[in-house]
Formats: sequence, C-alpha cells, structure tokens
Amino acid sequence: MTETEKIVAQRYGTPQADSDKKKESVADIIRRAKQYAVKTTSENVDYSNIDTIKKILYQNIEYQCNFRNRKFMLTDEFSEATDKVIDWLCGGYLEYRWLLLSGNCGTGKTTVAKAILSVFAKQGQNYVEKSSYDIDILYKYVDSNKRAADEFNILKSAPLLFIDDLGVEKNSDGIKEILYFRYNQMLVTIFTTNHSYSDLSSVYDARIFDRIEELTLPIVFVGESFRKK
Repeated sequence: MTETEKIVAQRYGTPQADSDKKKESVADIIRRAKQYAVKTTSENVDYSNIDTIKKILYQNIEYQCNFRNRKFMLTDEFSEATDKVIDWLCGGYLEYRWLLLSGNCGTGKTTVAKAILSVFAKQGQNYVEKSSYDIDILYKYVDSNKRAADEFNILKSAPLLFIDDLGVEKNSDGIKEILYFRYNQMLVTIFTTNHSYSDLSSVYDARIFDRIEELTLPIVFVGESFRKK
C-alpha cells in the first residue's frame, strides 16, 4: 500500500480483510466514500436540532481554545456570526453548498471551521482539509507524481472539503480546478479567507467567482484578534 493509499484508508476506512476479495484501488475507495458519505450513528441524537448543533459547535470551539492555552471568549460579534453558522449546519447547506468564513486574522474563522467539521464528523460525515497554499504546492506535482495526483483527486471529490486561507496561493489554477469540479458535483465546501467577499472577485476571474457567488453563503467575522486578548 502506498503512502497515499494509507492516508486515504485512514480517512475513508479500509476494505474488509478478505484474501479472495480484489484489493480496492484509491479510486474505488473514493467512490465508496462518496456513496456512504453520511453514515447512520448509534447515538440517539437529533442533529437537526439547533440547540444540539450549537452545543456541539461551542464545545469544539472551547476545546480548540483550551488546546492553545487560550480562554474561550464569547463576544456579541462572534455569537452573531456563529448563529449564522448554526443555521447553515441545520439545513442551510442544502441550499448553499459552500460556506465562506471571512474576516481579519485572529477573529476565529479557522477555529469555527474546524468545529463545523467536528459537527459533521459526529454525524458520520467524512471530510478532508487543506490550505490553499498547500494545494498550490501539491498542484505543481500533479502531472509528474502519481501520489500527488491521487491526493489532488481526493481533494476534488471528497464529500466535504475545508480549504483554509483561500486566496493566499500564488497560482490559483489548482484551486480553480477543484472548485470547477466541486461546483459541477454540488459538493459541500467550506472556506476561510482574510479577503473580503467582494475582494475575491479580483483574486479569481469572473467565471470562477460567478460560481462562488451562486453556491456560497458568506459569513463575516469582525472584531479584534482573539490572539491578542
């Protein structure tokens, strides 16, 4: 098993151990992951309930703050933004398949995005995360390295993808290819960015930004950096 296959197996699960069964390829694992993207859970929890979603979201936000030796501070601005996130988690993503969390550095965008992933994970949803900077680097080797190509294809077709720091990449060709594919497949995608929503129209050409506008719910995080508090 290659390193890429090991990574895929960790994310999406491995095939049943059966010596007579044909070994699944990376593409087979991806297809199976998409087919069973949302799994049933043994927990007797209503994940469509706003209070339940809010509790799980804030628990994960607080956990991440504690992990970085920071105290979770709930401001009015942060609460207003996360209320919109909770509405999206409770069914809004069926209309807006893409979620954009924008704002200045330290306003909690990435922390909230990772908490969102935890909520989906509680429901049995598989996800992949990557920064736009790393996607830019990865894309340079897609044509010359099979492992890079495999990982890039995973990013394109993952049931749920989180791209951190959208717009910092030097070459946007890799991001564009991913977004075109995910737009056509209507796959749920979460972004964070320090750019304002309108500024992204100058970062990406009209063809890609038009698609972003159609599928995206933008949520702005305002206030001072939590890192300075």
